[in-house]
Amino acid sequence: MNIKLSRQKWYYLLLFLLFLVACEKVEYEQVVIPDTDLSYSLDIQPIFDDKCTSCHPPTKGLDLNEQNSYDELVPAYVTVADSANPKGSQLYMKINGSSHSPRTTDIEKQKIEKWISQGVPNN
Repeated sequence: MNIKLSRQKWYYLLLFLLFLVACEKVEYEQVVIPDTDLSYSLDIQPIFDDKCTSCHPPTKGLDLNEQNSYDELVPAYVTVADSANPKGSQLYMKINGSSHSPRTTDIEKQKIEKWISQGVPNN
């Protein structure tokens, strides 16, 4: 069996093989958040303080400073009903969106997800 490939087919085959070699599957380690209730003031607000308030100060619409953040987020971006599907909440989708995702770590995202699943308590 003699298989002849044209120069163009060799070129496409080479590109395909380079593509396969260049692809890298990135898997993020699932960090296990302890099976305890999270505190908004102790676990969630520090994330906003560290990662969000520089872009979301009181003068820019969405105020994520400690005094106002909970009331700004609930119910506009997350509700108690979202506890059934935390990843479907507007807040969770926002922090995982292209413009916000790089700003928070996987652990921080998991904490916010767990807090939502716990019914968004203001504690």
